[in-house]
This record gives sequence, structure tokens and C-alpha cells, in this order.
Amino acid sequence: MLKLMVALYFFLIVSHNLDAQSVVSSSGNYGQWQSGSITWTIGQGFYQTISNSANTLTQGFNQPLKQAIELVDKEIGITIYPNPTRSQLTIQTSNNFSDLTFELLDIQGRILIVKSTTANSFVEMSMDNVSTGLYFLKISDAQGRLIRTYKVEKID
Repeated sequence: MLKLMVALYFFLIVSHNLDAQSVVSSSGNYGQWQSGSITWTIGQGFYQTISNSANTLTQGFNQPLKQAIELVDKEIGITIYPNPTRSQLTIQTSNNFSDLTFELLDIQGRILIVKSTTANSFVEMSMDNVSTGLYFLKISDAQGRLIRTYKVEKID
């Protein structure tokens, strides 16, 4: 009996200290039309957005998709947009580097697209033949040294 009491006490103490969030979701979907969009998840218990003049807080695990964002890396002089993208990714370089190579890799590290450029130019990478998902854009210099890797998202 004492062992059972100790085990129960230990279980209650350990389980009380676990603050991890969890979600049990059985289904959901996304719908978009000309005047707006909606996402929903069956099983999501709580979703709320609170805003004031300076900030917006969205609670819940089904967060809205961020719209076309421009990624600017001033340290190395590269601008990547839009991210997420539907069809084409544009990469603008400055004079910081000459001869750069851009590789688009899937989540398993397979190279899908390779593009090269010189300093102070634009590279357009077509994403039309790439499935919806998360990818990595690897940027290397002329000697093959890795400069940066960015996450790029392809959406429908």
C-alpha cells in the first residue's frame, strides 16, 4: 500500500509540473475566395485575437498565414521576396559579393533549383514546378562557401 501511495504522490507532483501545450485535432481546412479567407480546425479549444494601437496577440494553435513578406539581410546585402510565395521568388543582391549561387533544397536536402548571379543584380526563381511546403534557400559564394540559409515557403 505504501508503494502505491508513493507512486500516486510522485505521479501527481510530476504531472502537476508539466506545463506543455497540447492539441488534439481531428480535422481542419482552409478556404479562400475573392473577398477573404478562413481557416478552421475541428478540436481546437481556444482561439482569440486581442489588439491595441501598438500590438496584436493571436492565441491558439491555428495562427493566420503571414502575407508576402520581404526578407532583408542588411549584413550581407540580400533581399528575398515574397516569402511565402505562390509562383516566383525574387532575390536581389548588392555589391557585397560577386558570383553567388542559390540552391533551393527540399526538407530532405535534395537540390531542386540552382541559380547563379553576379553582384548587384536580381535572380528570379520560378516555384511553379515545386509542391506546396517548406524549403531552404542556400546561398554560397564563388568558392562554394556557405554564406546563409533561409527558410522559404511555397503556398497555393
